Amino acid sequence: MNTKVFEAFTELQTERLTLRSLDEKQLEALKEIASFKVPDATAADVRNLLEKTETEYAAQRGITWGLYHHGILIGTCGYYRGFANDSGEIGYVMRAAYRRKGFMKEAVEAVVSFGFTQMELVEVTAYTRDDNLPSIELLRSFGFRATDKMHEAYRRFELKA
Repeated sequence: MNTKVFEAFTELQTERLTLRSLDEKQLEALKEIASFKVPDATAADVRNLLEKTETEYAAQRGITWGLYHHGILIGTCGYYRGFANDSGEIGYVMRAAYRRKGFMKEAVEAVVSFGFTQMELVEVTAYTRDDNLPSIELLRSFGFRATDKMHEAYRRFELKA
């Protein structure tokens, strides 16, 4: 993996989105995003989320981009849990009001492309529940294939370079 990508946080641009680092200025939006893992997330939960993303980036174990549409944080997308064997695991969360509008497809395309071209990953993986049909549809649209591997209630999807 090319670790030079961690020398300075890379902003990505799509047709409608700017993918850049998260900041506390978007506290309410971040509460909604954090509620994906922590129901009824508080300001303290958001600060913990921000601290974790900064720590993971500094340790070269993850990159989390905020998805900004006209300056409004609408979701997150990034790589999580390290890069063993030049493989990166993507994850994403979209605020409810912005789902099913094609924003996440733009973000995932940019993040996967960055992973293969700039990070020099050989594989990108993702985990989603079998009942999360929009997420499965999104992954399949990029050629991700479902595997038999599970982590708790989440199925692994893989895409090779």
